[in-house]
Order: sequence, then C-alpha cells, then structure tokens
Amino acid sequence: MNVAQYPSKSLGKIVKKCLEVEEGYKWIAMDFRSFEVAILSFLAKEPNIKNMLENEYDPHSFTAYNVFKDEMELQSTEIHDIMKEVQEKYNKTFRARAKGINFLIPYDGGSVGLSKSIGCTKKEAQSMLDSYFNANKKVAEYMKNNKLFANTNGYVENYYGARLFLRNVKNYNPFKNNLNKNWKAISEYRVTTNFCIQSFNSFYLYNCLLSFFKEIKERGLDITLLFTVYDSVMLRVNNDISNDIVLELLRKHFEVIKEGVPFGIDVSTCK
Repeated sequence: MNVAQYPSKSLGKIVKKCLEVEEGYKWIAMDFRSFEVAILSFLAKEPNIKNMLENEYDPHSFTAYNVFKDEMELQSTEIHDIMKEVQEKYNKTFRARAKGINFLIPYDGGSVGLSKSIGCTKKEAQSMLDSYFNANKKVAEYMKNNKLFANTNGYVENYYGARLFLRNVKNYNPFKNNLNKNWKAISEYRVTTNFCIQSFNSFYLYNCLLSFFKEIKERGLDITLLFTVYDSVMLRVNNDISNDIVLELLRKHFEVIKEGVPFGIDVSTCK
C-alpha cells in the first residue's frame, strides 16, 4: 500500500508503536534525504542548490542564509561554519521561515501562500521569494518555462515523459496583465512544477524498487515491501539478514548522483 501521510513528531511515535512485525523479523526504513530539494535542483539544473547538497549543508539553514543574510549578525566567515551558526542562532526565526519557503516553492504557492504559512504580510513574503529566486535563478527560470510550455501545449510533461493535461491554460497567459483573472487557469499553472517534482519522485522510487527487489529475488533474501510513504520505504526483513547487507543493497539501488546532484538516503532499523 502507499500511505500518503502519517502523523509526525509526538503523534508519529504513537502510531509507529502500533506497527509490529512477527517474531524473527525487523523493520528497516529508508528515506530519501531532502528529496524534493534534490529533484528540483536536478530538474532546474540549479548550481546553488547542487552545491548545498554536495556539501551536505542543512537545506533550511542554507535557504535562510541566502534569503536573510543581510539581516543576520554572524561571526563566522567560512560557509561551513556559517551554516552551523545559522542553525544554532536562528533556528526559531530565519531558519523557521526558510523552512516554510523550501516547502512552498515546489507547490508554487506564491506570496499569499507563504504569508499564510509563516505568518507575515504579503509584501514581506514577496520580498523573501524575490530573494530566494535571486539566489536560485535557474529555479525561477525552470518554473516559468513549465508555465510557458503548458500555455503553448495544454499540458506539462515530466522527466519520464508522463503528461498532465490541463483544461484552461491555453486560453490564459499568466505573464500578461489580465484584467479578468482566470482562477481555474492560475490554479492549473501552479501545479505545473509540482507535477514534475512529485511524479519524478514516484517514477524514480518505483524504478528503484523494481531493481532492488529483482536482486532480492535473485539472491533469495527474505525481504518484503510493507509500504511506501511518499519518498520513504518500509521493509520487513528477516533477522538472519544483517543490517549491513540491507544497507549495501539500498545504497546500490536507490543512491545515485545524477548530473552532479546527489540523491542520498537515510536508513533506520527498529524491531
């Protein structure tokens, strides 16, 4: 089964206690690391985000620095130390706002969506988005090109060739000053980039799963897929199989560097 969402933080711990495997087996969970950010960097060919991923900087601290650095009082001079200082000193302020920006960008929520999400004025939100796109120009270009493509063709196409057909976009250009807003078309334009990111996630994940379980079958290993949660995988693994073997297989089939952008994973075990 595919579970779209489950409770996080304190509620998540309670839910996870309800999940058990029979005697002689264990859970092994795999999550992609900052996967939406990595996909966006790959699709948009954004060097700034690629640099962040290569150096394993915290994505929210990195965005906070890009957007709010003129408002920060930082003692560090080296970028690696700056990232640590931002996370420690501004975790509940600038970094918290940056987290909202990072989550909103793939959904193209705009200044209204961001202002509601982080609790600021629309003008402040627009200033933050302008700073983000100024630091990540390829992202802005990629999102605009998705809208232009949809306006011309009536659909948007993902990396794997899958298409999402849109009913209203061909008759409404979002980059012109339109006296009468076509809100249905505007809503469709907002999903153009999100479709490319979310569908890439699904295609990539399940291609990896097919490859992974092909080798599992060939080697006769007692490992089964229990469910996926967006970009996470939960496995039922026989206790006789060492964690190192499972980790090696997961890294082999799920981790990759695509055009310089690392798609990394985190793996955890529980009984």
